[in-house]
Amino acid sequence: MENTKEDNKALIVIEKNKENLFIKLINRLKLLFVKAKKIEDTENTIEMIMFDLDGTLWNTEDVSYEVVKEIVKKYDFLQEITKDTIAKTMGCTFAETAEMFMPYLEKEKREEILQEILDMTAKKLTVVGGNLYEGLEEVLIELKKKYKLAIVSNCAAGYIESFLDSSNLRKYFEDFAAAAKMKVTKAEAIKAVLERNNITRAVYVGDTIKDLEASQGAEMDFIQAKYGFGQDLKTEYSVNEITELPNILNDMTLNSKS
Repeated sequence: MENTKEDNKALIVIEKNKENLFIKLINRLKLLFVKAKKIEDTENTIEMIMFDLDGTLWNTEDVSYEVVKEIVKKYDFLQEITKDTIAKTMGCTFAETAEMFMPYLEKEKREEILQEILDMTAKKLTVVGGNLYEGLEEVLIELKKKYKLAIVSNCAAGYIESFLDSSNLRKYFEDFAAAAKMKVTKAEAIKAVLERNNITRAVYVGDTIKDLEASQGAEMDFIQAKYGFGQDLKTEYSVNEITELPNILNDMTLNSKS
């Protein structure tokens, strides 16, 4: 049976519709691919660099030791707290530090005295500052061009502010959090900063095992600052000086794309 003109026209319309549907399907698949690629790129892109404070951005051993000596002299029942003990508490929680400083006192009393030490230290540091690691500001200037910057420490209220104000480096940081002030773990403080800044991927830079554990608890990459107070943690990424940080971050970015 021969097709009529009307049949031929109908077949042409059907074929044309098939072609249009196929083109639409291809375009839709392309759009989904582009969206998936954007999501993948976002997940692989480092958006924020988060820093520990003591042993990473500055060293406050000298000021801390002077304050501790003043407090020990003030209370005759206190035993000597050495500079070595102070160094060992870097990265520890408030309760851990109090116990290491004054293990012979009741919990409430030693924490009361530690709070006095920390308050006096923060006030003194705001005036005299700590020892910034060499090249810090230049590194922050370079990193700020690519990443948001933040500080998360186990410290109490006022300590991070004393760093920001005495160093005149506040302008480089988007956010900061003091875990002891928030009464949460360091990992929880890190997560809070990530959430309120809408960050998908960040890197934490710190010097001690406590910093590594906090970064793992927050499921983020870690770079050890070997120049700080901690022992060599044999991490995948580390720096011997803070000036090495931009190159390490570039390596991490390239590795995530490969």
